[in-house]
Amino acid sequence: MRCVGPLLALLAVAVAEPAEPPAFNNSDIMGWLGNYKKGPINETDLIWSITMEGAKVGVDTTKEQIQWEKIYRVQGDILRNDKTNLCLEATGSGDIYRLYGAPCNASSPDQSWNFAYRRLEHALHRNQCVTITSEKSTWSVEMQRCSPSATVPRAQKIRFFR
Repeated sequence: MRCVGPLLALLAVAVAEPAEPPAFNNSDIMGWLGNYKKGPINETDLIWSITMEGAKVGVDTTKEQIQWEKIYRVQGDILRNDKTNLCLEATGSGDIYRLYGAPCNASSPDQSWNFAYRRLEHALHRNQCVTITSEKSTWSVEMQRCSPSATVPRAQKIRFFR
């Protein structure tokens, strides 16, 4: 019975110490973020994929950009760009959010993402989805309120492809 005291003390220390964040490394989970969409004139599938140049998030409409690493976590996946070594992050409040690349931090809730219903939704800022927009033929990536429709709008259909 004398062992119980030291054992409880050890258990208390083990529980109190923060867990190490997962390591970032290249693995077999490299791929691209984006979607296929039907062309308006012919039956050829066109694609767009999400890119990152510096900290700026963009869109390539010509080919897949296999430059993303998906790091699986219970509280939300982390998406690291292999080209820039930055992670996809969103900050803001209400309906105004910024989407950009930031140094990877496994404990940052702003870098947590959920893939649900063919959408990329922020794990902390619930109901905020990554959305592809096009104004005057200029493509961009931004955060918008997730569509409540059961039919996900094409602009919010984002998947991780290997």
